[in-house]
Amino acid sequence: MVQQKKVLTEPKHKQFLPLQKKIMGNYLFFLLAFWPILFVIPLHGQQLDSADYVNFYHKHINSYEYGDTLNIQTKIAGLSRAWAEARFNFSNFDQIPALNWDSLYLEYLPKVMEANSKLEYFQILTRFYTYLQDGHSMIVAPFTLWDSLYAALPIEAKLIENQVVIIKNYNTEEAYSTLRAGTIIKKINGIAIHDYVDENVSPYVSFTSSADSISRIFSYHFTRGNLNELIVLEMINTKGETFTKSFNRLPQHQINTLIKKPKIRLNQLSDDISLLSIPSFDQKNQSLLFDSIFNKLQTSNALIIDLRKNNSGLLFNAYELLSYLLLENYVVETILSPVYFPFKRARQITSYEMRIQTNSRQPLWGLQFDGPIAVLIDNHTHGNAEIFLSVLKKRNNTYLFGSGTSGASGQSVVFRLPDNATGYISASRNLTANRMEFYRVGIQPDIETKASLDQILSGEDAALEAAIQFLKEK
Repeated sequence: MVQQKKVLTEPKHKQFLPLQKKIMGNYLFFLLAFWPILFVIPLHGQQLDSADYVNFYHKHINSYEYGDTLNIQTKIAGLSRAWAEARFNFSNFDQIPALNWDSLYLEYLPKVMEANSKLEYFQILTRFYTYLQDGHSMIVAPFTLWDSLYAALPIEAKLIENQVVIIKNYNTEEAYSTLRAGTIIKKINGIAIHDYVDENVSPYVSFTSSADSISRIFSYHFTRGNLNELIVLEMINTKGETFTKSFNRLPQHQINTLIKKPKIRLNQLSDDISLLSIPSFDQKNQSLLFDSIFNKLQTSNALIIDLRKNNSGLLFNAYELLSYLLLENYVVETILSPVYFPFKRARQITSYEMRIQTNSRQPLWGLQFDGPIAVLIDNHTHGNAEIFLSVLKKRNNTYLFGSGTSGASGQSVVFRLPDNATGYISASRNLTANRMEFYRVGIQPDIETKASLDQILSGEDAALEAAIQFLKEK
C-alpha cells in the first residue's frame, strides 16, 4: 500500500491572519482619513445643561415690553396674556366647573378691542379676572390710573346687621369730621348702598368667598373712585339724625400714610390670662420678638391670640409662632398646585397632574406655651394666617372664637401687562395637614360670636369677652 503524504494545515485563526491584517490596514486608513469627522465633529454636540434651559425660559419668555401705547395689538395682547397665565397656572378651575375659560376669552375679545380709553380697557381686564372667583387672582391698573380708580375715603367700615357702619376715621381734618365711628352709610351718590355696590363695586373686586367679599368690599373698596369726582354720602349719625354730605376722595398713597400698621403687642388681661395681638405676619424681626414674648408668657396660665384683621404676611413668621405653641413635629403646610406636561399632551396622555407638597417643622424646645389657647378670628383673617390656624387647630386645649375666615389661601404668579399694569394669578392653594380643604370655606370657629350694632357702638368686644369667660372656666 502506498502511504499517502499527510498534509499539514495551519490552525484556522492563522489562516485568516492575512485577511485580518488587510482589514486592520483599511481601518487605520479610515481613521487617518476621516479623523476630523470622528473626533472633531462630535465635540460640537454638548450635553444638555438643564439650568441653562430653565434660565432661558425665565429670561426670555416673560421679558416682552408692551410699552405704554394702547392700540389694537396691545389690547389683544394684554387680554391674551391674562388668559394664558390663568390657562396654564391657575390652581382652582376645579372650584368653578361652570366657567368655560376659552369661551369667556372669546367673549371679551371684542370688548377690549372696542375700549375707548386706557381706563375702560383696564376696567374690562379687571372684570375679566373676577370670573375666576379668587382673591389672589386680579388685575391692578397701571400707576397712571390709580387716581382715576383707587382714590377713596380715609375710613374703615364694617357690615353689621346688613348695615355699613364706619368703624374708624383715619383723617382728623375738619372736612372729614362727620365720618365718625358708629355712623351708618345709607346711600352713595343717591343710590342705596347695596345697590351701588352691586352695580359699581362688586363686579371689579376679586374675592374667593362670601366672607372674603364682605371683608374686601365693605372695609375699603366701596368708596373707591375718581380722585376728581366728589362722593356723596347719605348717613345716619349715632344720634339717629339723617344727613347728606359730599367728600373729596384721597389718593391711595395718602391713605396708606394715614393708616399706620399696628404692631404686635402683648397685654396682661389678668394674673392668669395674656392677650397676644398679631395684626399681620409681615413685621420685621418677628422671630426675635416672639422669643421675647414667650419668655414673658412663662407666668401666664392661658393665652388669647387675636388674629382678626390679620391679612397674611410672611409664612415664615407664622411657622415661627407655631414652634412656640406645639410640642411635637408638625406639618406646617400642604400645597396643591397643577403641573402641566406638554410632552404628555403630544402623546395623547393626560397632560395635567396634581402636585401636593408637604413641609414639616420641629417645635422650638424650651419656650413652648402649653396652657389653653383661645384664638380670635373673623372674615379679615386671611391667607397665611389661615394656614397658621389650620395647623394650630390640631393642638389640644385650643379653641377658635368669632366668625369664619376668608378662605382665600394661595400664592400668586405675577406678570406684566401693557402700560406697566400688573396681573396676579393664584398658582396654588393650601390644604390642612390632613389634606382637608379650607379654600372658599375658610376656617370656622369652635364658638361663634356675632357683634351687634349696639355692642360695636358701645365698644364692647363680644369675641374677646367670650374667650376670657371660657378660659376662666377651664
